[in-house]
Amino acid sequence: MRLAALYIDGETSRREFHVHVSAVATADASRDLARIYHLMPDMFGEGTPQRVADDEHVVLVLHGLCEIAGHGTDAEASHIIVDEHGATVGTFRLDDLDREGWDSMDAAVDVVLGHIAGNNAAEYWSHESSCWTNDAPSKRMPFAFHETGTLWMGDSELDSVTDAYGRVHATLNLFVLGGATFPTRGSWNPFRTMVALAIRLADHLSHRSVEDHA
Repeated sequence: MRLAALYIDGETSRREFHVHVSAVATADASRDLARIYHLMPDMFGEGTPQRVADDEHVVLVLHGLCEIAGHGTDAEASHIIVDEHGATVGTFRLDDLDREGWDSMDAAVDVVLGHIAGNNAAEYWSHESSCWTNDAPSKRMPFAFHETGTLWMGDSELDSVTDAYGRVHATLNLFVLGGATFPTRGSWNPFRTMVALAIRLADHLSHRSVEDHA
């Protein structure tokens, strides 16, 4: 079994995106399925392990993620809720700059696939017919997202909920940690940024006077 992964950055004038490329080759899918599942990055989607473990194909998985603007004060802004079944549901409304970013990301996926495939014809997995086909599927399919926002940081109470340290405006000692303070939804995984903001807030609080905590 052979497995490889590649991370590619991209950007437009106002948005950033990236593409994950994973490649899997195996001569014995039944033998290697469990190992592929444990080792392959970003393994998600119904039936993904079975699709990438194929005795007759070198299987490429390309995932693109693009930044989406926050627009937190807009009543029609993108939003995330937890429904009655406990599932996280995202509703996303793209502005013109978002669409430019997504279109550029789609074009980048085509370029990357072309470079990897070379002069070889690529086949595409069809979920509907459960077989390989020569017809490329739509790139806009059900997707994953990094949920952030709702308590976005900023300088003014008019267009933000927290200040640059995550302190809720008009309060003294109420602070917010995590991705809730992000003013935009980046394409990157937010975990390290969340940790960095937490460390920064801890350092900030450690230097406050006793009177500040009263």
